[in-house]
Amino acid sequence: MVLRYGCIPTIFVTGETARAHAPLLEELLDRGAEIGLLVAPHQSLNNKKNGYMGVLSLQQQADAVASALQRFQQALGFRPTVVRTGLYSGNAATYVVLAQAQFTHIASRMPGAALPVIGTVWTPDPTIRTQDGIIDVPVTTEPEEKLFNRFPLYFAAEISTAETHKRLMQRGKKNGIVCLTGGTNADYWDATGTSLTALENILIATTTDTELTPLRVSAVTGS
Repeated sequence: MVLRYGCIPTIFVTGETARAHAPLLEELLDRGAEIGLLVAPHQSLNNKKNGYMGVLSLQQQADAVASALQRFQQALGFRPTVVRTGLYSGNAATYVVLAQAQFTHIASRMPGAALPVIGTVWTPDPTIRTQDGIIDVPVTTEPEEKLFNRFPLYFAAEISTAETHKRLMQRGKKNGIVCLTGGTNADYWDATGTSLTALENILIATTTDTELTPLRVSAVTGS
């Protein structure tokens, strides 16, 4: 659906997902999608390090990234340049580890999020910036909105609305990046599902009366 509306999705997957769905991901690559790595130690089947990136030590994070990268490359045959961490968890060491792993772009910062128990704590700064040599593309949020499960309202199709997205894009900013995220309980697989309907409404809102320049996350610059 995203491709059909003229947008380019960057899809972040774990090494296990890459292995389980390699044919589908290869098809999406051929159609112009970008596939990045999702590092989620708390979900890894073969990782003895439990927890989220933002609460792990630098060495534990490095081990988790190396393990996830290996599985991803074995499944899809290439090394990704873009990365996201599970539940946007991270700390200062995360940037160091990902830079050492030669990633160029990260999309793990959720401005305004405050869940210290899993290491997801970010200031409400929505701007793109470069840190430790990595271009940091934040998830677009609206911190002024009511929090949803202690997270700010963000581009999640199952909890947000097309009106919110359109309002964000009309705030006078010349450029904007639409990040659509979904939880594991999202019903995108169901043609009548509310998440799929919301996703289409958001795509309609962001492609109507908007000068759209489709971008992969890896094409974003720090300027």
